[in-house]
Amino acid sequence: MADKSRGVSFDADALAAANEEPTLTLAGYVYHGRLLSAPEWFLWRDRALALYARATSAPATVPEAEELALYQAFFKDVFPRRRFRFWAPDPVPVLMAQPLGLVREAYQRFFLLQARANGVTGPQPLTPPSPRPIDVGPSSSAPTLPVATATA
Repeated sequence: MADKSRGVSFDADALAAANEEPTLTLAGYVYHGRLLSAPEWFLWRDRALALYARATSAPATVPEAEELALYQAFFKDVFPRRRFRFWAPDPVPVLMAQPLGLVREAYQRFFLLQARANGVTGPQPLTPPSPRPIDVGPSSSAPTLPVATATA
């Protein structure tokens, strides 16, 4: 119990409520991911920054497969395969089978959620992830988001 007479207190419940967990609704299942630790997240940030630096300096040098590999590895870290729910399919292959725009949107939302949970803020305010889970439903009904493509 904190000594309130000295002005020092810590509300663990408020901190837990502020750090929402990554949640993904996919093909009728709800998956609860994990928040990455600061060292884990900074490794992902560095990988993403390196890839995007290459993409902005010379867009034709970063193949789409390399971008998708980054997304897939990140999703596997956030949504690890659970041993106790063996009947539930692994969400990562199902998510990666969605249209590219939707995969990018999911990556951006979960990446920003992880950044916010690790207390990282940029020079511009970050748009927080949607308070609702991302629901992609069956792959045939998944919306196709507009995606800007670089032309060589």
